Amino acid sequence: MTYYYSFNDTLGYMMTPALNVSATYARLLLHSNRCSPSALLAGTGLNAAQLARHDYLDWQVMASLLRNFDRQQAQPSWPAELGAQFNMAAHGPLGFAALSAPTLGAALEVMAGFTPVRLTTAIVATETRADRFLLTMRDATGDALFAHWIEAIVFKVLESLLGAILGHPVGANVMLTFSGPAPPAAEALAACYTARVAFAAPVAALSVPASWLALPSPLHDEAVYRGNLARCRDILASRADQMSVPQRVQMLLRSHFDASRLAPAPPPTLE
Repeated sequence: MTYYYSFNDTLGYMMTPALNVSATYARLLLHSNRCSPSALLAGTGLNAAQLARHDYLDWQVMASLLRNFDRQQAQPSWPAELGAQFNMAAHGPLGFAALSAPTLGAALEVMAGFTPVRLTTAIVATETRADRFLLTMRDATGDALFAHWIEAIVFKVLESLLGAILGHPVGANVMLTFSGPAPPAAEALAACYTARVAFAAPVAALSVPASWLALPSPLHDEAVYRGNLARCRDILASRADQMSVPQRVQMLLRSHFDASRLAPAPPPTLE
């Protein structure tokens, strides 16, 4: 895989996990027809040809791209609109694994557990509180505006996933809470979602009824599910900057066992 770094030096990268975002999102921005390439890429040190070669971008580069994009948008609700364009297929193995999961709960666990396949700028976790299931996101960058944009995009992606499994818009049973204060034109942003929306929460979260977790998905395909889970684990295991050696071994073994359900294979190695 290739990486593009802006402000992080090599020593710092080796000592701490890198915060980065899949370059796929940057390429989707580039081809969205909502911002000229020159305006989008200004000040990033990238051109379109270079962008096509990268797998991941340093988060500060992605933040610059989003700021450039924001300057060209008429409405501050654009992150949710953009999230609607970032369909599950745009998320590669992560999206396909979630879409083909056996239940709604399994789909959300896939999105939470394998978030680092696409971005490492947020710490994503799941928990159950009383009769609600929460998928939480904690920003790791310290950039409040970048965090807000990522939350808005991810919330729309998750809402679309739930809608695909349920077969209808999610409605008021689903709650989306943003970690930051209400932005300008908050009502316009909230109107982009079919779920209820709130701001200024202690942590960003998607909340659904816990009773929904066992709902079977009409899109379930066991072979596609297991195959894409294995691919997600392979991607994570190959990203040594994000994992310790024991974590890599664990992920490789899980990937091997998932893949072995589909076809016999020799055990994996770290090489």
